[in-house]
Amino acid sequence: MHCPPHSKTLGPSSMRGFALAALAVTLSSSPALGQFGDQAGFTEVFKPDFYRRDMQLYSDYLQLEEWQRPIIEILLDDYQVSFDLGTKECRDEMSQLKDELQADPDNAMKIAMRPIREWEFEKRELKRLLVADIQGQLSPLQLQRWPSLERAMRREKELPLGSIPGESMNIFVAVNELGLDPDDRQEVEPILLKYEIEVDSALARRREALDKYQDVLKDAMISKDTDTGLDALRKICDKRAEVCRLHIGTINDLNATLPEDAAGQFRSSI
Repeated sequence: MHCPPHSKTLGPSSMRGFALAALAVTLSSSPALGQFGDQAGFTEVFKPDFYRRDMQLYSDYLQLEEWQRPIIEILLDDYQVSFDLGTKECRDEMSQLKDELQADPDNAMKIAMRPIREWEFEKRELKRLLVADIQGQLSPLQLQRWPSLERAMRREKELPLGSIPGESMNIFVAVNELGLDPDDRQEVEPILLKYEIEVDSALARRREALDKYQDVLKDAMISKDTDTGLDALRKICDKRAEVCRLHIGTINDLNATLPEDAAGQFRSSI
């Protein structure tokens, strides 16, 4: 299955400096390498994993006490400050690579990607530390609620990262917008519950594949190993296709269960 590229990948607003030019020139020299770049996560690395607006999810799913809210807000704010500083340092380092790139043009991709790889590691560590700090403020009962928060966060943050048509669809939003009466809502609840569990597993598998094979793609771009890159790309696309197939199956189940007028509205909204 072909994974179409993100139009904003490697855009001028996300990466600057001479190193960006080196990446662009190397990618444009090979259509295969260019496709690897589309799927290698260059856009994601400059986006935070958490936002201040996530407080609503923490509050809803963990049932936070009033005294906990300002503490977690401070932790989120500190995370954002550290994230902004890290991305600035990465861009600054990229902009200072001109002499090194000119001295070793054969290794331009490896040199240009070095700050990105370093920042990726730091970004993952920032995420790990924030989660640990937040969990350190929770009661045993709230920690038991953590898996339900993770599922909600995955839907919130992972669904929009699709690149295949239909991959980013949010079926919960589409159903909620129907304004179903209680009886009709009760009819579709088993379908939605099954979907909630299955889409969470599919998104988790997709994230695992992205974390693993985006690194493989970056290595393949450095070494210009097209075969390895294409194999990694296929594995990513397989997990993207899983999400799409789950959406299609759930849509069919809902269409067969919803009242005719609601089913028509549902089809038109997706």
